Amino acid sequence: FWQPKPDVVAYTQLLIRTAAMIRELDPGATLLLGGINPHDTNFLSGVAHYGGWNSFDILAIHPYVDPKSPEQGNLAAVMATVRLMTHRYGAKPIWVTEVGWASGVSDRDAVGYGNPQSQADYLVRAMLLFWHVGVEKIFWYTLKDDPGNAYGLVAEGRGRSDFRRHLLKPAFFALRSLNQQIAGATAINRYE
Repeated sequence: FWQPKPDVVAYTQLLIRTAAMIRELDPGATLLLGGINPHDTNFLSGVAHYGGWNSFDILAIHPYVDPKSPEQGNLAAVMATVRLMTHRYGAKPIWVTEVGWASGVSDRDAVGYGNPQSQADYLVRAMLLFWHVGVEKIFWYTLKDDPGNAYGLVAEGRGRSDFRRHLLKPAFFALRSLNQQIAGATAINRYE
């Protein structure tokens, strides 16, 4: 959301200055890079080129491919490219700090190709793919739908505080079930 357009030099300068300030105030702080969309790996390369790679501890990304499926959006290749960057510039844990698919009309899908079942299916497939490639933490974009933006695990209903059971979408139950099924399991990382 850097305006008027992304500026890797200015961003990296801000990153370096901010990280130095945070580390001065709290040397033990864990710093995450602002969630970068991995489709622009040139931006990440620019952060490294301009000296910012050591100013964060965790590489945070927002790998949106919606309304495409995880497979159509080629999330596996996206994650492989991001992983290669950590080998090239320096090892960093990778966190997906925002990802999601809408269950209807959204800011990324004006037509409304998504539906509640595809949202649930994509959530499970993407989470397993991320887990398999060694992503340490994964965060779904939002718990509750916003008006006209159906990314939540819970439908909008009567507003932000309405969590009645009938508003829980299939994605809510899919995420809960997935977490129950893999609790305590260890992923075999194919990239290590």
